[in-house]
Amino acid sequence: MNVKVISAVILLSLICISCGDSQVSTVEFFNKKNSLNIKSHEIEKPFNESDIAEGEIVYVPVYSSVYFKDSTSLYNLTATLNIRNIDRTGDLYLQEIDYYNSKGELVKKFLTKNLRVKPLETFDLVISENDTTGGTGASFIVRWVSKSSIQNPIVEAVMISTRQGVGLSFITNGKVIQTLKK
Repeated sequence: MNVKVISAVILLSLICISCGDSQVSTVEFFNKKNSLNIKSHEIEKPFNESDIAEGEIVYVPVYSSVYFKDSTSLYNLTATLNIRNIDRTGDLYLQEIDYYNSKGELVKKFLTKNLRVKPLETFDLVISENDTTGGTGASFIVRWVSKSSIQNPIVEAVMISTRQGVGLSFITNGKVIQTLKK
């Protein structure tokens, strides 16, 4: 073998190794981003349930992958859960954000404390393209409450991916499955 062939093999090997590492680090990157975002919104004082004026439990469909070609191949997507407090004056409190897989099994509970989302603020969590634990029928369950009457938040998921010059993106809207009112 000549030096050019050996150099090409080594270069290709390094690229393959670094691609594998970047996939793992992408999942780790978003896990750290999510943790920091959660910590920055946590409230230390326990939430008094008797103060709840209203709230909802929202189901949000998420596609961490979709079928393509002959329905035997999967195209992985990055999914971002967005919770937008569209009220101009009232705080929104998040009490539950749980991630489920296609079989309806709990994959991850994101919250251990309540979160505060200020007026007109958006809270988001990201599921990495390389995190396929949710599957084609993943979902979030989001429980939000408020201490006063506010505009109901917009709860949605944005899925996106780009590969080899081809991009795919779409949005799903959350559906209220339970209304919480005092």
